[in-house]
Amino acid sequence: RVLEAMQQGAGAVQAGALLWVSLREDRVVYVHGKAHALRSSATPFTPLPQGAGKSLDDEERQLKEELEAEAARERGRTVLHSSRGAPVWASVAEGGVRTPAEVVADEAEAVQRGGGAGFAKGCEYASLPSKGGEALSPAALESLLTLLAERSEADAVVFSHTGNSPVLALAAAVACMAQRLRQAGGELPNDVLPHEPLPMTRKFAPARGLLEEFPAVQLLLDGMGEDAGKAKLLADDTIDRLAPARGRGHHMRRAVTAASGATRAHLLSQYLQVVAVAGVLLASSPTLNLAGKDEVFKGLKEASAAALASP
Repeated sequence: RVLEAMQQGAGAVQAGALLWVSLREDRVVYVHGKAHALRSSATPFTPLPQGAGKSLDDEERQLKEELEAEAARERGRTVLHSSRGAPVWASVAEGGVRTPAEVVADEAEAVQRGGGAGFAKGCEYASLPSKGGEALSPAALESLLTLLAERSEADAVVFSHTGNSPVLALAAAVACMAQRLRQAGGELPNDVLPHEPLPMTRKFAPARGLLEEFPAVQLLLDGMGEDAGKAKLLADDTIDRLAPARGRGHHMRRAVTAASGATRAHLLSQYLQVVAVAGVLLASSPTLNLAGKDEVFKGLKEASAAALASP
């Protein structure tokens, strides 16, 4: 449905390539088009921890093979469980079990065959398992930046998780900043909003809530270089564009101020990652004085630890 929506109407995407990034933790396979996740019967509402030394993609391929093997032994049937945990025999035809990567690839091809603009340069699927309400792991954040660095202006990027997960807003902000800088030639875009609303609109616009009252935010900025404020401007402007302060959707800064305790600490850590990535993306600009990636990420680690230590 997502790919179909991207190819229809006035906003149809004329994409060169498609990058689909799954941020969920669950191992999922599709049995005749319906998603099934691997869970423990003792904790059916909690994703299982990822196996050591294995990627989520590898584990999903293994799960597919195990289901197909069981179906072969049981004359085309396998045991699945309902959302309430009840075991149910299900018929499995040949080719009826697919991994998420296979589903995305097949659907992208189907959209193109159906007359959509298509994805002329193919489709890439990646898994970066993440807890919805927490910051990305350092490895996942690095991988995301690598994936986005390989994109062109014509490429489309889709992120998936469960529901309106906060981590989706984080990933979307990172991807949007990368695209905006590609279009601006690596410089701070000219349309970035200033620190607060312009005087002519200030009385009609709500305060932006820039989180400057949090010590962890200042700690991060102190280690990002002389023009760290410019990186924060880019991050804040992108967040506002993705979810306007008076609009619907998850607004990263507004969510921080509305939360408390450990939830606030994790949401603040997500915001810190967006600001840090803005600094990393702008570091190549010859007109700005910003620290390098290693130094910024070192500061991010310290700021995130400070945020989590003081919920």
